[in-house]
Amino acid sequence: MLVRNVMLNLKQSKKIIEYYSQSKVLREMLDSVTNPQWRVWKCMDCDTSIMRQSRKMINSEVDLLKFILNMKWKEVNGKYMFTPTSIPDKVYVSVAKFLNPEKVFGRHPTSSRYVVADSLFMGSELFFDFDSEDNLKLAWQDAKTVYNYMKEQVGYKFIRCTWSGKKGFHLLYKDTTKYENISSPIAKLNFIEKVRGRIINGLPKLNTIDDMHRKIFVDQFRVYAVKGSIKASTGYKVQEIDIHQLESGESFKRQIKRLARPLKPMTRTVHKGSIKDINTGEGPSLTSPFSYYFLDNIVKGLKDKYITVLRYNKGTPVDKKIESIQQVYQLPDFYQIQYKDSYYYICMKIVDKQRLTKIMKASKCDNLRGFLFYGHTWLPISETVKEYDKAVCGRPKLVKVFKSKYGLTHTQSKYHLKALFGREVDNSAGDDFDIKQVPIAVIGTKGKVKA
Repeated sequence: MLVRNVMLNLKQSKKIIEYYSQSKVLREMLDSVTNPQWRVWKCMDCDTSIMRQSRKMINSEVDLLKFILNMKWKEVNGKYMFTPTSIPDKVYVSVAKFLNPEKVFGRHPTSSRYVVADSLFMGSELFFDFDSEDNLKLAWQDAKTVYNYMKEQVGYKFIRCTWSGKKGFHLLYKDTTKYENISSPIAKLNFIEKVRGRIINGLPKLNTIDDMHRKIFVDQFRVYAVKGSIKASTGYKVQEIDIHQLESGESFKRQIKRLARPLKPMTRTVHKGSIKDINTGEGPSLTSPFSYYFLDNIVKGLKDKYITVLRYNKGTPVDKKIESIQQVYQLPDFYQIQYKDSYYYICMKIVDKQRLTKIMKASKCDNLRGFLFYGHTWLPISETVKEYDKAVCGRPKLVKVFKSKYGLTHTQSKYHLKALFGREVDNSAGDDFDIKQVPIAVIGTKGKVKA
């Protein structure tokens, strides 16, 4: 999973909620998708970078609003209200149609045949994505080249060209071929991928497309940014443009800046390595191209109990703050763990939610808002692995232990001690952790972890 957190203040969050609450916005998004009820919808949340997937068919503005803002019944000032619980960074929809989209979980190596058969694959559009971090004009030129190439391809009708809202352009084509003689969903999927493969292999040389991109264009389990949605990190709208629009003598960047921008760029705190270091250009998918093992801070086996996990961007001076929190809240040792460009400070003492909220607010940690939204926070415990088991980021490292004279006899989480360090202490509680659950080695330390 490529972690990319966008931290928002309350004013920015309100603007995003207001934008997606407009009927005309929701209608534009739905109208841009043929048979929206047969699609898989996905949404990446700003604060957590968690990619949510729709578990119900979406066929109305109300359905879409509930999903995008993750609407839930919550108690507000003594009254239960239907309120947003997530702020979307990006909204995606699948290129393929499925009779049972709520059963689609992507193409898994051991169960893909079951997934395809049970969800009933019904066909898809052909989607091209052209991105460039440094030179948008190159992406535009590639889009024009493919547009001209597709004019010669039989069985595909041009739908639209869109500005992605950030660093590139998309082309979308309708597949006009009838597949009535192929009754099996699996056979239909395989046949379509074979035909698409021939088309993709015939593409001319392009500046922004490599072999990985070519595989993506064939893959029936991809998703693309929905027209009418906005990219929170830039404030730009994903919008349709004339394929010939950006051809005047005017500055290319100036023309891009004139495109619709409903919001100002969101305030970002990026908790990851440089995008160039690990992003190979692979786009979003129904299965995440990046994955890692992680733990949340809930103490297993105990009701409403947590450990403290505070996250900060690398470079944030927090040592004195941690020492102050240890004294004020009588907390034992904190373990400082580095993962990519973030530092996590972990205390194994078991606390209730109210106490933990006070600790996190006092610490001014970066993951406070996500904890308040979701009721828990999480910690990566393994290397980051790309599709086909290629590691792109090493496992988290223990950097330092902040020793404490406070709370030494207080109860700690057996589950987290075992999961993170493979150790136990006498004054621990909660469920045990089965180390076999995580085949990739977790964080390790030499010697005994003291209470």
